[in-house]
Amino acid sequence: MFVPEKFRVFHTFCQFPQKSECRNWVLNDMPERLRGALASVSSEIGYLDLTPNLVDSVKKEVLPYYADDEHWSPEGHQIAAEAINHYLSGAVHE
Repeated sequence: MFVPEKFRVFHTFCQFPQKSECRNWVLNDMPERLRGALASVSSEIGYLDLTPNLVDSVKKEVLPYYADDEHWSPEGHQIAAEAINHYLSGAVHE
């Protein structure tokens, strides 16, 4: 499972001041690299990237992280739990 950092989830929703270093931050390809690394070991290894679920929640104005902290809010925990449950439920039936 890939658990994204807060910036990866919020970056497209942020507006940074002209002089902010955050304007220069670039997302790496870690989710894809992790997926590839796991697949190279075995096609039997499952993989879940929580980024899309957390981004979707922000689009719906539900904040998955605390405003002043890097930790998930209760809503973030719920989003992750639902995504994991959905993933595992689907994996069991395949």
